Amino acid sequence: MPIKRDTKTGLTREEYKTQMTALGLRLGELQRECRNRGIPVIVVINGPSASGKGRLIGRQVRNLDPRGFSLHTVSSTAEESSMYPYFCRYWKWLPAQGSIGIFLDNWYRGLFRGEKGFKSAKDQTDMFRRVADFERALTDSKHLIVKFYLYLSEKEQKDR
Repeated sequence: MPIKRDTKTGLTREEYKTQMTALGLRLGELQRECRNRGIPVIVVINGPSASGKGRLIGRQVRNLDPRGFSLHTVSSTAEESSMYPYFCRYWKWLPAQGSIGIFLDNWYRGLFRGEKGFKSAKDQTDMFRRVADFERALTDSKHLIVKFYLYLSEKEQKDR
């Protein structure tokens, strides 16, 4: 009987479990290394609804020291949105040196949906520039930004 391999990963279930266990341990080691070196890490997770973002976070945070990371689903009220610059809501949640901040609801939503929708292509271009400037400011202040986009086909999204 042939060994059954997953069509997406090419791994058997046992190989997958072995690799995920090893990668989870490595993730914990990397967290300790970032803490020791004082590196603030920002993890940005994006993807369509039902793509498994929450499940991914749930699996991976088990490998982290809970004292060294925080999870953020940042939102603001309509009043806050109109009173402060767009990125203000994220500045206050950025991780300190040696910590990890995981952002599920993040500044990229402004790129694709717009705070109130884009009135023109220029508005969208301006938002792309503002995001690039924001991230440049973060990297200039020694933050490491790690970005994940979980792809999900429309068919798979409907099936879920």
